[in-house]
Amino acid sequence: MILSLKLFLILTSVAITPIKCATCRFKLYDSQYCCEIFDANVTEKNQPFDIIGEHLPGYSNTDVKRLNVAGSGILNFIPKAIFETFINLEVLSIWGVQLKEIHQETFQDCKLSSLHLDRNNIKKIPSKAFSGCPLLTVLSLYGNTIETVEDYAISELGLLKHLILSNNELKTLPENAFANLSELQNLDLDNNKIDHLPENIFSTLGSLETLNLDRNSLVSIPPKLLSGCNSLKMFHASSNSISSIHPNTFNRHLIELIDLSQNNLKEIAPGTFQMLNHIKKIRLNSNHISSLPNESFSGCISQNLETIESVNISSNELTCEGLEALNLYDNELEIIHSNFFVNMTRLMALNLSSNKISAINRDMFKFLPKIEFLFLSNNTCTSKKFTNIKESKIPKIEKSLEKCFNNYDEL
Repeated sequence: MILSLKLFLILTSVAITPIKCATCRFKLYDSQYCCEIFDANVTEKNQPFDIIGEHLPGYSNTDVKRLNVAGSGILNFIPKAIFETFINLEVLSIWGVQLKEIHQETFQDCKLSSLHLDRNNIKKIPSKAFSGCPLLTVLSLYGNTIETVEDYAISELGLLKHLILSNNELKTLPENAFANLSELQNLDLDNNKIDHLPENIFSTLGSLETLNLDRNSLVSIPPKLLSGCNSLKMFHASSNSISSIHPNTFNRHLIELIDLSQNNLKEIAPGTFQMLNHIKKIRLNSNHISSLPNESFSGCISQNLETIESVNISSNELTCEGLEALNLYDNELEIIHSNFFVNMTRLMALNLSSNKISAINRDMFKFLPKIEFLFLSNNTCTSKKFTNIKESKIPKIEKSLEKCFNNYDEL
C-alpha cells in the first residue's frame, strides 16, 4: 500500500511538471531586449511549455520585446506560454520549425506589432485568426503551404501596413479576406496558384500602394478589381496566363508601374493606359501582342517614362509625349514605319535589337530629334548599334542603314 502511494505521487509529480521544451538566449538587438529560442519541442496542442535561460543583468521577462524561434527544433503549435511569459512582446518570429496550425485563441490580448510565421507548414488561416493582435503592422506568412483562407481571416486589423502571403498554395481568396484593412500599403500574393479573384476583394484597401500577383495562374483581371485602391502605385501581375484586360482596369491616376509581362495577352484595348498621369513603366514583354491601337497610351505624360519593355508590336503609332526610353528587345518586329514614333519627341533611347527587322522608313530620324542611343543588333537587314548620337552623326548612320531603307522603299 505504501509502495503504491509512493508510485502514485511520483507519477502525479511527473504529470504536472512543465516540460522543459526550449532554451532561450537573451541579448540586446537594435536596443530591444530579445530572446532567441533553441531546441523547441512542441508536437501537441496545449503541451506544457517551459522556457529556460539566464537573463542579462538588470533584465527580466517583462523587458523582452522580441522573440525569435528559427530553424531549430519543432514547434507544431504556438504555446500560449510565450505570451504569458513575455507579456510585453512586440515582435514574434517563428520560421522553419514545422508550425502546423494557428488559432484565434493563441493570440488573445497580444501586443505584437510584427508577426512572422515564414517557411512553416501552415495550411489554413482560420476566420479572424489574428483579431487578438489589433496592433499588428506587419504580418508575414511567406513560404507555407496555405491552401485555405477563411472568411474575414485577416480582417479588422486597422493598423496593418504590410501583408505577405507569397509562396503558398492559394488558388483563390474569399471576397472579405482583407476586409477593412484601411492602412494596408503592401500586399504580396506572388508565387501562389491563384486562378481567379473576387472583383471586390481589394475594394476596402484605400491605402494600398503595392499589389504583387506575380507568378500565379490568373487568366483575366476583373474590370473593378482595383476599384477603391486609390493610392495604388505598383501593380505586378507578370508570369500569369492573363489573356485580356478591361480598358477601365487601370483608371488610377497615381499608378507608376504596371507589370503584365510574360502573360498571354494578344491585344490591348483602346484606352487601357489612358489617364495615367504618373506612369513611369509599363511592362508588356513576352506576350503575344501583334498590334496596339493608337489610343492605347494617349495621355501618359510622365516626364520620367521608361515604358513598354519588350512588346510584340507591328507597325502602329504610339503617342506618349513624355517617353524617354523605349525597349522593344527580343520580339517579332519586321517593318519599322516612321509614323510609329509620332509625338515621341523626347525619346532618347530606342532598343530594337533581336527582332526580325528587314525594312526601316528612312524618315524615322525626323520624328526622333533627341535620340541618343539606337540599338539594332541581330536583325535581318542590320546588326548595328549607335551610341552618343548627335545631329552631325545622323547622315553617317543613315548611310549605314541604307539596305534597310532600300528594302522599305521597295515595299
